Amino acid sequence: MTRIRLFAAARHSVGRAEFGLEELDLNDPTTVGAIIEALSGYAPGARRVLEGCSVLVDGERRSSGGRVEGAQTVDLLPPFAGG
Repeated sequence: MTRIRLFAAARHSVGRAEFGLEELDLNDPTTVGAIIEALSGYAPGARRVLEGCSVLVDGERRSSGGRVEGAQTVDLLPPFAGG
């Protein structure tokens, strides 16, 4: 099962910290862009935040066309500052 984890502003924009991939209504092949599209429907303004996120699939950065089949985790990380 693939877990989708949202952090900081991404979590706040959608209202949840985690989803299972099967909770989203996606067509095959599953891509990062399809996940962002599905999550964007959860709240007004979520798309703007989610499209600005870095996405890691099992720890490796992926673009919107990146596939996620067989992945354990998909992490959406908004830009952040600090030290």
